[in-house]
Amino acid sequence: MAMPRLVSSQSGRVPILWAAAAIAVLAASCCVAQNTSWSQGRARLFVADNTPASPGVVVVDLPSGNISGRIAMPGTSLQLGASQDNAHVGVFRNRDNDQHFLTVISTGIRPIVPVTVKSSTLRQPAALKEGEVGPMRRPVLAKSFLLVNGSDGIGGVETGGMLVYHGGWKQYLAYAENHGTVYTYQSESLHGSRRFEVRSTMKLPVGHFHVLPYGNHIIAPHTGVSRAYILDSRGRQVGSYPCGGCHGSAAYEKPGHLAAVFGCNDSVLVVHGTERTGHYLPATSPRVGSFVYGAPGVFWSSNTLQTFFWRTDVRGEEPGLTRVAHRGGLLRLVGLEGAGGHLLGLHIDGNITMYHGDTGAEVVSLQLEPAGYANQTAPQLLFDAAHSHLFVSVARTATVHAVEIKMAQPASAATAGAVELRVVRSVVHGERQRPPPPRFIYSCISHSCCSAASALSSCRVASRCRRSQPLSLSEKDRSSSSAIFIAAMSVFTPAIPVFKPFTSALTSAITVFKPFTRTDVRGEEPGLTRVAHRGGLLRLVGLEGAGGHLLGLHIDGNITMYHGNTGAEVVSLQLEPAGYANQTAPQLLFDAAHSHLFVSVARTATVHAVEIKMAQPASAATGGATVGTAGAVELRVVRSVVPPLL
Repeated sequence: MAMPRLVSSQSGRVPILWAAAAIAVLAASCCVAQNTSWSQGRARLFVADNTPASPGVVVVDLPSGNISGRIAMPGTSLQLGASQDNAHVGVFRNRDNDQHFLTVISTGIRPIVPVTVKSSTLRQPAALKEGEVGPMRRPVLAKSFLLVNGSDGIGGVETGGMLVYHGGWKQYLAYAENHGTVYTYQSESLHGSRRFEVRSTMKLPVGHFHVLPYGNHIIAPHTGVSRAYILDSRGRQVGSYPCGGCHGSAAYEKPGHLAAVFGCNDSVLVVHGTERTGHYLPATSPRVGSFVYGAPGVFWSSNTLQTFFWRTDVRGEEPGLTRVAHRGGLLRLVGLEGAGGHLLGLHIDGNITMYHGDTGAEVVSLQLEPAGYANQTAPQLLFDAAHSHLFVSVARTATVHAVEIKMAQPASAATAGAVELRVVRSVVHGERQRPPPPRFIYSCISHSCCSAASALSSCRVASRCRRSQPLSLSEKDRSSSSAIFIAAMSVFTPAIPVFKPFTSALTSAITVFKPFTRTDVRGEEPGLTRVAHRGGLLRLVGLEGAGGHLLGLHIDGNITMYHGNTGAEVVSLQLEPAGYANQTAPQLLFDAAHSHLFVSVARTATVHAVEIKMAQPASAATGGATVGTAGAVELRVVRSVVPPLL
C-alpha cells in the first residue's frame, strides 16, 4: 500500500481519500449547480479493496462516513492517483498477472466539463468556509483499457497519491517496467468521452524503475541495471550514473538550483542539474532506499531496523549526509506541508511522533496504541487537505483514527512552536483482519487544480509502493440496486452475451395489466391480439429454445412460465409468499444454457437460483401433447445467496 496523503482544497472542492496504492482527498465547491443526486461533504475517500472475491473501489464521503458508491475493479489494484484537476482517479491494476489495465474513475467532485471547453477558461469555484460542505456528484467508472499485455509492472503515481504529472511538459507520465517504456499522455485522455492517446514514448532498460519530473527533464532510478537516469522531453539520456541497487529518488527545485537525489546500496547520489558526474555521499548499512521531504531541500530516510534517520541536505553547492537519532522502530514516515516541512512518524511501539523537518529533533509524541503494531501489517498514514488532521488506518482492527494536529506559529525556523496531537475520532469500518487479509491501496488528491500540490513545491518525492493494507467498510445501504447483482452474474458465462435488447419471445410488451399484448409478424399481414394472464406482472423474460417460452415474475411472489406462442400458463412457482409489493421490482437473468433463472431481490439483497427442468416437447407446433403445455416442466429453487458486504 502506498503512503497516503491528503491535499488541500484551494478552490473549495471536496477532498478525496482513497485506498489502493495511495489515498486521495478532494474538496467540494460551494457554488456549483446541483440536484438531488448530489451528496454533501468536504472530502471523499476512495478505498481500493483487493479482496479476491469482490475487488473494487469503495467511495466514502467525509465527514459523514456515508458510502456513496462501489465500483467493481477485477484483478489487483496496484496504484491509485488523482489528476491535477482532481476530476479523475487513475487506477493502475493487473488482471491474471498478464493483463495490465489503466482504469479511470470520474470522482464526482468537480463539475463534468465538455471536452470541447478548455478548463482554464472556467471560473474556479470559491473555497469552502470553515464547517461548510459542498456538493459531490456520484462517482462513476469513466473508462478502462489494456495498457500493456504480458507479465509486467506498471505505474504512474507518485508519493502522495497524485498521478505523475510534468508541469513543464503539461503531460502525465506512466510506465511499464518489463516493456522498458515510459508513456506520456495529456489530461484530455482521462475524460470518459475521449480515446486514451499516448503522446510519446521513452525507452529505458527492462527492469524495475519509476519516474519523477525534474526541471525540464525526468529522473528514473533503475534497480534492475543499478543506474540512475536523466531523460529529456524527447526521451534522450542526458545523464546516466552508476548506483548499485538504485531505488528511491527525490527532486529539489528552486530558481537557479536543481538537484536530484537517488538511493544506492552504499551511498546517496546527488546530481546538480545534469552534471556529468554526481556526488556520492557514503552511507553505511542499512542502505537508503527511499526519501521523505522535510524542510525544502532536506530529505529524510529510515526503516524499522534503524534507530536513526539518514538526513540528506542538498540546499548548498556541497550536499551533506548525516545521521540523526530517533526513538527506533519506525514503520511509516510522512512529510507535513508548511510549518517548516516537519515529519510525522508512526513507530512499532504505537507512538505517533512529530520530528522537526530541518533538524530531526522530536517535537511532540502521542501514544496512539499502547499494544503497539508488532506482528501485523504496518498501518498507513494520510493527511487531510489542510494538514490539520492525520488519519491512521490500522488493518488488524479495521479502524481509522483521526488525529488532530494543532500547531502554533513557530517562533523561528528552528522551532515548531507549540504543538498538540490528539485523537478526535476512531471509526471501525468492518471486521477485523483475518488471514488471508484483503488488500488495499491508498492515494490522496486535492479537489483544487493546484492548491496544495503547488505549495508542496520545490520538493517532489517519488516512490513505488506495492504493499497494501486492508480497510473494511461498515455495512451501509444494501438496496443501492439489484442490478449490481445482475451485472455480477455475467462472469459465469463471459464468452456468451447474457443480455439482449429484446426478448426472443413473441410478446413485446411487459405490463401490470391483465392481458398480454401479443404481436405476431410472421405472416405478410402482422397481427395484434390480447392474451390474458394472472395479472400483477413485474418482469417478463424470454426463454430460448423449447418454443421460446416466457417466464414472468408477479407481484404476488409467483414465477410463472407462459407458452411462447399461445401465452397459455405452463407452470408456476411460489417464490416469495409475501410478494413484492412496495419495493423495487426484482431482476431476472438466465444462465448461458437457460437451465437456471436468477432472481435478484433488492430489498433483501438476495439472489435466488431457480432450476428449470423441461422435457423435450412432443412437437414444435404445440409445444407438447396438448396445446398450452411445454412438455413436463418443473421450477424449483436450488440456492439463495446473500452477497457479502465489504
